[in-house]
Amino acid sequence: MAASTKKFATVSGTRDGLIAADPRSEELLKPILRGRDIARYRAKWAGLWLISTFPSLSLEIEDYPAVKSHLLTFGKERLAQSGNKLPDGGRARKKTSHQWFELQDTCAYHEQFDAEKVVWIELVDKGRFAFDDSGMHTEATTFILCGEAVKYLCGFLNSSLAHWYILNTAPTSGMGVSRWKKVYVESMPVSPCDATSATQMHELVDVARSSDESEFFRIDREIDGLVYHAFDITTEERKVIENATRS
Repeated sequence: MAASTKKFATVSGTRDGLIAADPRSEELLKPILRGRDIARYRAKWAGLWLISTFPSLSLEIEDYPAVKSHLLTFGKERLAQSGNKLPDGGRARKKTSHQWFELQDTCAYHEQFDAEKVVWIELVDKGRFAFDDSGMHTEATTFILCGEAVKYLCGFLNSSLAHWYILNTAPTSGMGVSRWKKVYVESMPVSPCDATSATQMHELVDVARSSDESEFFRIDREIDGLVYHAFDITTEERKVIENATRS
């Protein structure tokens, strides 16, 4: 799904101040990733936090006085979801039925941010899929994938075979960058694997998440080997795939 949160973002110092002023503020403050923070296998969190006032939570802002005071520093008229023109020539946020302190999208699936998931961005020359089990939230330029076997899928989606599939099915940006959109990623065939291969994939993803990127070439080759084996890819087919995806 697209992780379409229009965010109120804050940095760690502001977060600490809000919690010091009112401990209940912590309930609403969630770590957030931008598209630029997502790398292959892992994300590089920049210390940003989301004020997660999702409309689906039906919050009472009076229960969070420190958060309310912080938001009001931006101007209630500016935060109002009215689309009105402001005296300074700017505009309020786009018109919705939500309240001034809420995010613009209902985001009824917000609990899935806390689950194990794969996170990725759309416009890249090679897939950048990160595994997250730390409750990171993400913003509108990203997608998330939840469910079963997500760590296995993280490895698979970073493989050369997945790259080759996208090159042959998805459009490009017009500048040679593939569009790893949800519709193409979710339609990608994934071959069932045996328990041993799944364990090996999990271990490789874990190693990649804690390794220097200089190790990625070796890890990528091992992951490719597991994926080729799962699909019974021949030596000649491997050559086709690797010639097409070689960067």
